[in-house]
Amino acid sequence: MRPLKQLLIFSICIFVISCTTQVSHRETPEEAILTLPMLMDRLGHIEQIKGSASVDIKMDGGSLSGDASIRVTADGFDVKIYAMGFPVGELTQSGGVFQSTPELKGEDEVAIVKCIKEGIFWWNSKDINITDTGGFFYLKRPGQIIVIDKTTLKPVEQAIALPRGESLHIAYKEAMRIEGIWFPMKLEASSERYNITIEFDKVELTTDTNKDLKRRTVIRTQPAKESMWGPNPR
Repeated sequence: MRPLKQLLIFSICIFVISCTTQVSHRETPEEAILTLPMLMDRLGHIEQIKGSASVDIKMDGGSLSGDASIRVTADGFDVKIYAMGFPVGELTQSGGVFQSTPELKGEDEVAIVKCIKEGIFWWNSKDINITDTGGFFYLKRPGQIIVIDKTTLKPVEQAIALPRGESLHIAYKEAMRIEGIWFPMKLEASSERYNITIEFDKVELTTDTNKDLKRRTVIRTQPAKESMWGPNPR
């Protein structure tokens, strides 16, 4: 069963139930010595994630999909979506202010902001309580639970509280190794009213290591045939 099912009590009453399969993984020497605090420290040096991706957003009020340029930082994001080479939408957040074209209603804004900002920049949370249960680490704070595979230190899934008592479930797929960490090239978010998929084909990470900005670009030349994550999110 899905690792979130192992928790007996959620502070936000999030329950995620599904069947999973296990994918074998051979540990590399670097993975063998990498600890969760070391991983979080490395992630903390990432200042910006920039890339190109396919985006598909479905909600009660309509849908928005196409090829996109994406830039995400700890403080905001900028997503420009194109179809047949023409701009069809833009989603931005800066200084806590969200703007979109076409304009979205308040609850849709909340779901999209949490999916993009907290889904892609998942480690950017303060006051996290970490528990160790079975083969997974659970990073918890009010309204949010992140599941990390204990062996590979790959993010597996996340649950985020939404208005009206809903929860947004985010599944991470098709990891690629960048600068010693696993980066999810595909993100699938779902709730009662939303289905959002972001699939990167090119990613550039900008870090502040040693106070000098460094960039590492990864291009996925072909889709992964099999998810590299631990449990299969679906």
